[in-house]
Amino acid sequence: MLMSVRAYVLLDVMEGKVEHVARTLKSKAGVKMVDVLETPPDVMMVVEAARLPKLAQLTIRALACVEAYTESIQVMPSRGDELSS
Repeated sequence: MLMSVRAYVLLDVMEGKVEHVARTLKSKAGVKMVDVLETPPDVMMVVEAARLPKLAQLTIRALACVEAYTESIQVMPSRGDELSS
């Protein structure tokens, strides 16, 4: 079974740019989910890859596309452990 690693990214976005940032991030490679949140942080993104170096590369590329519109970014990588039910 191939495990993947994920990064959860929270972004505070400039006023009036939230929808633009969300649409842009959704189109990027490795981005599995983008949600617009009701309160700050404004946007949550989940990036997934098979290996940690690729995860870092995909996350950086996605964030570079919206860097001009973000006020702060918090990246939380997962350990890649799957919890069984």
